[in-house]
Amino acid sequence: MNRGSLEKVLFGNGPVLDWEKRYGIALGMARGLAYLHSGCNPKVVHCDIKPENILLHDDLQVKISDYGVCKFISYEKSKLLTPLRGTRGYLAPEWLTSYAISEKIDVYSYGMVLLELVRGRRNCLFQSGGTGNDDTDGNERCFNSISSEERMVYFPELALQCIRK
Repeated sequence: MNRGSLEKVLFGNGPVLDWEKRYGIALGMARGLAYLHSGCNPKVVHCDIKPENILLHDDLQVKISDYGVCKFISYEKSKLLTPLRGTRGYLAPEWLTSYAISEKIDVYSYGMVLLELVRGRRNCLFQSGGTGNDDTDGNERCFNSISSEERMVYFPELALQCIRK
């Protein structure tokens, strides 16, 4: 994973990712989650999808990492009861009100990461004092690199569909 995490690539001081690379990363993440949710038996719910857990090769091939809090759900069950885990800012709202999880919590987290990928900035930064601040640095950098109007419209719409109830 020579490029490091998506967090490092997206929010670090390196070159700005162009739109095609962002799209490729989003597609790679979706394929990885589809494999965990449909290609494994039992299915795997990661429970902590965030930019820090998305690793990138030199060619930006995606690998999902950090399975420390993942859960396995048999295909006979649609949900599993488990204590709340994960990272604030990426947790699905339904997990905050119920301890029953399904692969939908990963889809929500994926949507939150997509929003950050589109905007080129964090959705919300939580400081040690517990306050959230918008990180406006980088917003212009992101949108200056967009070349495809069609994907520019589709990407945020997909992200919003992921985080809707």
